Amino acid sequence: MSTEWPQPTPDRPLLVGLLVDVSGSMLASIENKSGAAQNRLKSFRDSFEDLVRRARELSTTGQTEQVAPLVSIFAYGFGFGNPLSRILGDDGPDVRDLLLLPGETSSTVSIDRLGNQWPRYREHLEKLARSMAGSTPMVAGFEAAGHRLREEAKRVMYTGGPILFVLSDGMPDSAPERVAALAASIKSTDVLIVSCYVTDQNITAPRYLYGAPHPSWPDGARLMFEIASEVPVNSPFSYYLAEYKWTIEQHGRLFTQINQSEILSEFMKLVLSPLETNTSALRVFVSYSHEDEKWLDRLRTFLKPLVREGHIDLWSDKRIAPGSAWKAEIDSALNDASVAVLLISANFLASDFIAEAELPVLLAAAQERGLIVLPVIVGPSQIANVPELSKFQAVNSADRPLNAMRQSDRDEILNKVATTIRDLFAKERV
Repeated sequence: MSTEWPQPTPDRPLLVGLLVDVSGSMLASIENKSGAAQNRLKSFRDSFEDLVRRARELSTTGQTEQVAPLVSIFAYGFGFGNPLSRILGDDGPDVRDLLLLPGETSSTVSIDRLGNQWPRYREHLEKLARSMAGSTPMVAGFEAAGHRLREEAKRVMYTGGPILFVLSDGMPDSAPERVAALAASIKSTDVLIVSCYVTDQNITAPRYLYGAPHPSWPDGARLMFEIASEVPVNSPFSYYLAEYKWTIEQHGRLFTQINQSEILSEFMKLVLSPLETNTSALRVFVSYSHEDEKWLDRLRTFLKPLVREGHIDLWSDKRIAPGSAWKAEIDSALNDASVAVLLISANFLASDFIAEAELPVLLAAAQERGLIVLPVIVGPSQIANVPELSKFQAVNSADRPLNAMRQSDRDEILNKVATTIRDLFAKERV
């Protein structure tokens, strides 16, 4: 699969499909942050609402706060037809379109419409819930999703590859090998499959993506792992996962267990990663020693509002996925950067990695194209004796490193960094 993910536009939106197991097993409970258990279907509905809210935020542009149609969503549920609904005369199919409102013909819904009319769609989902909790026709669900993806490819020119989010316990009524074959066929058409295995057990490490299934995993987990796509290297998806501190093994797949509602919501929003990369944002590169990671974390706290507002795209080596060409990624990030923040300390100056991999590219970019360099002195060092660095005006004096200050004074310096970067963003947009 290509790792090129162009920015979605109203003319070429991102296509996201949802394929959700609504069979009887989904009535089992799942933990949530309130401490009270709720069933898996309700957790899905709440996570879907979070997804719509976040997609709407990422698609809001301009001073008018208008929502642009940057995402189109369709959704299927498989597992309708519980015994009571059959007795009451519901003879509908086992696989149903979750976003097809009564009287309408189209159910691929743009995010502006879905957000503006969410109460209608929520009510529709609640009505459909009365007929859920049947068997688990997973094969039919994948057949419906595959057909829909093919039809959408004929109908609209979408940006990048479509994304299919699958939520299930991985226990189909029959033919799991057929499910795996259908998923492989879908992935062969450049569709990225994100797979969530719902369970009440702990079979995987939290926020950890595996490159191979473990022999101890149950059959359902192994099937859900098999249908998942590999995490595309150097992509919005790997960046999103790094931001939320997920660990990715080499050839790690987009598969995780779901036994907490918070993880379901977080992992579901992974599908919006291509929207997170804002082409109008100011690119900010942070160079630091891993011995000083706490200062990176504190700096990120002050810059987080600028990231959330889409003003900056913040890059550090935490965004490098395992198995990727790290030197090429650093060079690419520096070539794109408009600002470089250097967290200077004795550790920084002693780092061979920084001296050999980062500083030469950084200094060349500053000289050749005007990269703005903002040194922040986090600890005592010999920076005064390093002419190529001491020529840049530091945010704070080398006589007053952050680790020698009171907490309030440290925060004042880091807030000054954030204010400087905000002002640079505003200047570039004039």
